Amino acid sequence: AWSGVQALAFYTPLLNKMTVTHWQLAFSMRELVKTNRVSGLAYEPAWLAGQIATVYLPWLFAAVLTKTHFTRFKWLEALLLGLSGLLLLATYSRGFRAEVAEVSLADGLTEPEALAEAIDAETAAVFVQNPNYLGAIEDLEPLAEAAHAAGALLVVSCDPISLGVLRPPGEAGADVAVGEGQPLGGRLDYGGPSFGFFCAREEHMRRMPGRIAGETTDVDGRRGFVLALQTREQHIRREKATHNICTAQALNALGGMIYLSWLGKRGLVELGELLARRTAYACGRLSAVAGIELLHEAPVLREFAVTLDAPVEAVLDHCAEHGVAAGIQLNGDYPDHGDGLLIAITERHSVADIDRLTAALGTAITEISSARAAVGGSDREGVGTG
Repeated sequence: AWSGVQALAFYTPLLNKMTVTHWQLAFSMRELVKTNRVSGLAYEPAWLAGQIATVYLPWLFAAVLTKTHFTRFKWLEALLLGLSGLLLLATYSRGFRAEVAEVSLADGLTEPEALAEAIDAETAAVFVQNPNYLGAIEDLEPLAEAAHAAGALLVVSCDPISLGVLRPPGEAGADVAVGEGQPLGGRLDYGGPSFGFFCAREEHMRRMPGRIAGETTDVDGRRGFVLALQTREQHIRREKATHNICTAQALNALGGMIYLSWLGKRGLVELGELLARRTAYACGRLSAVAGIELLHEAPVLREFAVTLDAPVEAVLDHCAEHGVAAGIQLNGDYPDHGDGLLIAITERHSVADIDRLTAALGTAITEISSARAAVGGSDREGVGTG
């Protein structure tokens, strides 16, 4: 028998009896993204990428897979992958002597025509996030067609919460799907790392990092989850191994498994529908406020971006003074969106919370704009008197 403590904190998941929750979650992610294979969950990225957000370690694995799959030396990325992802791919591309190129956007979305023009014979993979950094829902199928027409792979970073209502990336043509596990019941003040998941089609199984999760039945015919393949690891393949990771974030994985089991398939759909309704309500309320405009008109699910008619830093400070964390300013990652604000809606945000956010942003913009106008008027009066 194994104890709950062993399930929460194991070193290397070599014993199936100690890691059944780990494999159950990994297999659940395969069902969500609709690919053939899923690896064991990824170790936190501070080990490798200096505290970069967890989603980008699976991104790195995907980049390695595509590089070893081809003798090609170019990766294309949608501009709205997020700055951390862009920087990580750019950093590790140097080790492969690979080029990383960006694709332009139109109304918050990746342009299939621009993508097709950017792909050439040296392109190994196209990296896309869905929903993207601005919350816009990408149409993955034409992006996959453009990539596959040139013999490249499509790698999609997906929000697991969105998979209850959005088309799974595997059905849209993605070859690899990765993502961040924090939304699956992980608190924002968790105090440590989250986990990443990595899924791919069967033809890439031998190049995938980590251990492959599988489904089986026991002697009594009951459904079970097992470690199906681990032949790419350093203790078996030595210098021919595809990775050397021994530790997984089992506590985080256990929390994610409990969260998904509690929701169930229908619950995940209902959660996605709830988020879509509340996000639509938030977009409508905020866009009706003077000084706030939606950054794009593309469909969104639980994140969206707006532009403010006031300095975003001052607006955020004003809201914080009144106990409201209004969002994330975009100019840190994307200078072109100088006074842009990224807002997220979760299942913990009620209609009353959205109304409070709307009132806080409206008041902040009004007061800051009035103060700037007053200062400008004083300056003009001083010039006239002199």
